[in-house]
Amino acid sequence: MAKREVFVYLLLGFLESGKTSIITEFIEKAKFRTNEKSLIIACEEGEEEYDPKFLKEANTDIVYIEKEEELTTEFIAECDAKYKPDKVYIEMNGMWILDLFNRLAFPDTWVAMRNIALVDASQFELQFNNIKEYMMMHFRAADFIIFNRCNEAVKQSSIKRIVKMVNPEAQLAFESVDGKLSIVQNEELPFDINKPLIEVS
Repeated sequence: MAKREVFVYLLLGFLESGKTSIITEFIEKAKFRTNEKSLIIACEEGEEEYDPKFLKEANTDIVYIEKEEELTTEFIAECDAKYKPDKVYIEMNGMWILDLFNRLAFPDTWVAMRNIALVDASQFELQFNNIKEYMMMHFRAADFIIFNRCNEAVKQSSIKRIVKMVNPEAQLAFESVDGKLSIVQNEELPFDINKPLIEVS
């Protein structure tokens, strides 16, 4: 008998950054797959809420937690036993320290797939200037970073430099206000970023 695998997606970002929307999109795309069951672990409630009717039709359960101390290994194990999901979406509170998440021990069947950070590009400069430490924490933890709600005023080149300085391996994308997604291709650098000393001619 094949081993059961539960695919886990971690969504990072501040309140109103678009985490709920992208989780809904993921579930929408998968909801016609026979018997696939999803679980959302929501660590905050934003203005956009999940539609109970949609969740029922998409065979998706949702659990809300309000305090950091509630997110424990025991809680995760209870969710696995109670809901028996095939996919798990963890909508992280943007102001929680990620070390808390990193200390969790997942069930053996849970497989971490992607860490996705969402950023409202129209608020980037304000957030970067005021809560830079948290934003850098999200960038370091993510393997895919999406800047949404981009308009002509968004300084994409500056954002690229900041992200690549913090996490050069992360995939970066910009989404316009009309929903068009542009994925930035990783550039090959003329030097080895893993060396302790980098000489740039």
